[in-house]
Amino acid sequence: MNDVYGIDPAAPSDYRDFAQMMRVFDVDQGRFIADYPGGSWFSRLRQHLGELATLDQMKAVELWLKVGRSALVPMQEKFNPSYSWPENAIHLNGHVKALIGASGCPATLTPLSDYLLDPAAFPSASGAHVHRTPDAYVKAARPLLQTSPKVVLVDPYFKLRYFDERAGVFRPAARFRKSLEALLREAVRWKRVEVFKLAVSPREAFDDDPDGAVFSDQLSE
Repeated sequence: MNDVYGIDPAAPSDYRDFAQMMRVFDVDQGRFIADYPGGSWFSRLRQHLGELATLDQMKAVELWLKVGRSALVPMQEKFNPSYSWPENAIHLNGHVKALIGASGCPATLTPLSDYLLDPAAFPSASGAHVHRTPDAYVKAARPLLQTSPKVVLVDPYFKLRYFDERAGVFRPAARFRKSLEALLREAVRWKRVEVFKLAVSPREAFDDDPDGAVFSDQLSE
């Protein structure tokens, strides 16, 4: 789940390579590309593809806007512009699932062409078991919070309070509150999410609160 790959911006040899690569990293695949060097990965890719026909360059940009920019996740590893991308990529070891390079790349990387020809090269990463802790939820959601302007959390069991039958009073639902707080803090950290939508079940979330007024007030707090 949420597999991140280190890919040399010079890896695609033509538009066809780039298009095949983008299909692997579509938003529902659970795979992401390390933004390395941060902030200029796509600029380097465009420069590399600069010799393509104008139409192919336009198609590449269109495909990037549709798919690619939502696949880039930031990395904290330093990039030394005095060295090549493969030479810098050693710093990504342990932080990415694999290092992918252009044809003729050093043995520390695997050529993109080899990956695209191997049906098993990009294993499924669209799902996994997530422990019910705030940290685990944040880890699972982090790539989306880093890349998506709109995030929708669907949880039919979510609630901000529960009824304590023994005491006869409502009490804060600490587990749900802490998880939501952790997700919101992570979203703020990356300054990417503009809309965080919460979809809940009125039956669970609006107990003794038919119009959801109490829930809305507590959510605002």
